[in-house]
Amino acid sequence: MAAEGVIFFIFTILLQYRFFIYFRPWWNNPQLPPLGPEDEDVARERERVKSGKAQSEILTMIDLSKVYKSGKKPAVDRLCLGIPRSEVRDFLF
Repeated sequence: MAAEGVIFFIFTILLQYRFFIYFRPWWNNPQLPPLGPEDEDVARERERVKSGKAQSEILTMIDLSKVYKSGKKPAVDRLCLGIPRSEVRDFLF
Protein backbone atom coordinates (compact mmCIF):
# COMPACT_ATOMS: atom_id res chain seq x y z
CA MET A 1 0.00 0.00 0.00
CA ALA A 2 2.89 2.36 0.73
CA ALA A 3 4.38 1.58 -2.69
CA GLU A 4 1.07 2.42 -4.38
CA GLY A 5 0.97 5.72 -2.54
CA VAL A 6 4.44 6.65 -3.76
CA ILE A 7 3.68 5.59 -7.33
CA PHE A 8 0.39 7.54 -7.46
CA PHE A 9 2.04 10.57 -5.86
CA ILE A 10 4.77 10.58 -8.53
CA PHE A 11 2.13 10.09 -11.23
CA THR A 12 0.13 13.05 -9.86
CA ILE A 13 3.22 15.26 -9.85
CA LEU A 14 4.01 14.28 -13.45
CA LEU A 15 0.45 15.12 -14.49
CA GLN A 16 0.55 18.42 -12.62
CA TYR A 17 3.65 19.53 -14.52
CA ARG A 18 2.25 18.30 -17.85
CA PHE A 19 4.89 15.65 -18.35
CA PHE A 20 2.59 13.55 -20.56
CA ILE A 21 1.32 16.42 -22.70
CA TYR A 22 3.00 16.90 -26.08
CA PHE A 23 4.38 20.42 -26.52
CA ARG A 24 3.37 22.14 -29.75
CA PRO A 25 5.46 25.21 -30.59
CA TRP A 26 3.56 28.50 -30.78
CA TRP A 27 5.07 29.30 -34.17
CA ASN A 28 3.55 26.17 -35.70
CA ASN A 29 0.14 27.68 -36.51
CA PRO A 30 -2.30 25.49 -38.42
CA GLN A 31 -3.37 26.68 -41.85
CA LEU A 32 -7.01 27.76 -41.84
CA PRO A 33 -9.09 27.10 -44.93
CA PRO A 34 -10.41 30.15 -46.81
CA LEU A 35 -13.65 31.61 -45.54
CA GLY A 36 -16.66 30.27 -47.34
CA PRO A 37 -19.86 32.14 -48.14
CA GLU A 38 -21.25 34.04 -45.14
CA ASP A 39 -24.73 35.23 -44.31
CA GLU A 40 -25.42 38.94 -44.79
CA ASP A 41 -25.55 39.73 -41.08
CA VAL A 42 -22.30 37.85 -40.39
CA ALA A 43 -20.49 39.68 -43.20
CA ARG A 44 -21.92 43.01 -42.00
CA GLU A 45 -20.74 42.39 -38.40
CA ARG A 46 -17.27 41.31 -39.61
CA GLU A 47 -16.93 44.49 -41.67
CA ARG A 48 -18.19 46.67 -38.80
CA VAL A 49 -15.70 45.22 -36.32
CA LYS A 50 -12.74 45.23 -38.71
CA SER A 51 -13.40 48.80 -39.87
CA GLY A 52 -13.03 50.10 -36.31
CA LYS A 53 -16.64 51.10 -35.66
CA ALA A 54 -16.74 48.74 -32.64
CA GLN A 55 -13.86 50.31 -30.70
CA SER A 56 -16.07 51.82 -28.00
CA GLU A 57 -17.77 48.51 -27.23
CA ILE A 58 -17.14 46.56 -24.04
CA LEU A 59 -16.03 43.37 -25.80
CA THR A 60 -14.47 43.10 -29.25
CA MET A 61 -13.22 39.89 -30.86
CA ILE A 62 -11.36 40.12 -34.15
CA ASP A 63 -10.57 36.94 -36.10
CA LEU A 64 -10.80 34.61 -33.10
CA SER A 65 -9.95 31.02 -34.10
CA LYS A 66 -9.58 27.74 -32.22
CA VAL A 67 -8.08 24.57 -33.70
CA TYR A 68 -7.69 21.51 -31.49
CA LYS A 69 -4.56 19.36 -31.67
CA SER A 70 -6.42 16.29 -32.88
CA GLY A 71 -7.80 17.83 -36.05
CA LYS A 72 -7.08 20.32 -38.74
CA LYS A 73 -10.65 21.59 -39.02
CA PRO A 74 -11.19 24.69 -36.85
CA ALA A 75 -13.78 24.61 -34.09
CA VAL A 76 -14.11 28.42 -34.26
CA ASP A 77 -13.11 29.99 -37.55
CA ARG A 78 -12.17 33.70 -37.54
CA LEU A 79 -15.00 34.96 -35.36
CA CYS A 80 -15.51 38.75 -35.41
CA LEU A 81 -17.86 40.13 -32.80
CA GLY A 82 -18.50 43.38 -30.96
CA ILE A 83 -20.80 43.69 -27.92
CA PRO A 84 -22.05 47.12 -26.78
CA ARG A 85 -22.06 48.08 -23.09
CA SER A 86 -25.85 47.88 -22.69
CA GLU A 87 -26.22 44.45 -24.26
CA VAL A 88 -25.85 41.23 -22.28
CA ARG A 89 -25.23 37.86 -23.93
CA ASP A 90 -24.39 34.37 -22.76
CA PHE A 91 -21.65 32.47 -24.56
CA LEU A 92 -21.04 28.76 -24.53
CA PHE A 93 -17.60 27.91 -25.86
